[in-house]
Amino acid sequence: MRSSRRLLLLSLCLLPLTTTAQEFGRSVIVRDAMDNDLYAAGGDVEVQAAIGGDAVLAGQTVVVAGAVDNDVIAAGRTIRVSGSVADDVRLAGRTVTVSGNVAGHAVIAGGEARIESGSSIEDWAWIAAGRVYIAGTIGGEVKAVGGSIEFSGQVDGDVELGGERIRIGDGAVINGDLVWRSENKPRISDDALIAGEIREGPPLRDFRPRRGFLSRIYALLGIIFAAGVLYTLFRGICADCLATLKSTPWMTLGVGFAVLAITPVVIFLLYLSGIGALLGTVVLLDYLLAILLGGLSGIVLVARFGHQRFRDDANPSLGATWAGIAVVTVIMSLLYILRPVGIVVSTFVLLFGLGALSLVIYRRVKAWST
Repeated sequence: MRSSRRLLLLSLCLLPLTTTAQEFGRSVIVRDAMDNDLYAAGGDVEVQAAIGGDAVLAGQTVVVAGAVDNDVIAAGRTIRVSGSVADDVRLAGRTVTVSGNVAGHAVIAGGEARIESGSSIEDWAWIAAGRVYIAGTIGGEVKAVGGSIEFSGQVDGDVELGGERIRIGDGAVINGDLVWRSENKPRISDDALIAGEIREGPPLRDFRPRRGFLSRIYALLGIIFAAGVLYTLFRGICADCLATLKSTPWMTLGVGFAVLAITPVVIFLLYLSGIGALLGTVVLLDYLLAILLGGLSGIVLVARFGHQRFRDDANPSLGATWAGIAVVTVIMSLLYILRPVGIVVSTFVLLFGLGALSLVIYRRVKAWST
């Protein structure tokens, strides 16, 4: 009976999601214009129509051919943005191609990143990929890191490139400084126009994409995307978790520790009893899921708390929250290099997220059951 109630409660929690457009399936094609946000996931996702809000997309192949009024956030094997985007783009995939117009900035990561000729990014662009091709127009600064970089576009700001092989081709126009970081001197065409200073920065070592390095990058991007999707789909629960953490931080920490430490003992006793083996397996699966969701919730909570504490922004936009999640995840990964510090920080983030999520779910189940 309690399991049925929990399932029903989860269904009720999902009802608010109908206020935004959602498409999920093996192949998703959006042909009709919409005024609100779009969240779509599938094997192949193609947006052909105009979107009045944000577009948050995931799939093996993701194509954005229509106009998007706000941000585009996409992850997949192949990403292509050929339509116009009125705000920022944040793209991650094995192959990422931008051939349309972006009114804001661009953050791109993947195996290969391409800014095609005829495309434009009105603000800055930060790119990290095994191979980088830049042939479009960029209004702000450009920072690119890759195994090989080919640049033949036009940039109004400074350009900083780091890689094993750097080539500034015919038709390249840089209205600011060019800073290159490589163990090999860049090949700069005689027809390239560079208005500012050309100087060498500290060399960056070994940009060849190795499997271990790329796997860590993909894992990092996967965590960012998973935490972002969790916040996007369950903003109400995330808001309740943040309120719980702020009102009862020590209780939240204690509950998180209790769930993390006591649940394995319960599972062990269930298996030991013999008759509780099936129930023990169910609890074990729930426990693993709770740890995953608790860790992601903790990242979201730190990002939201950071917006309120340092930027005095109690209601950040979806794009700003995703950016905060990315910053928190990257900082935690860097801290993990200092093993004791990284482990302690990650543990506290997990405990706070797990405790807040457990308290919120408990209160919602209790309120519904009464």
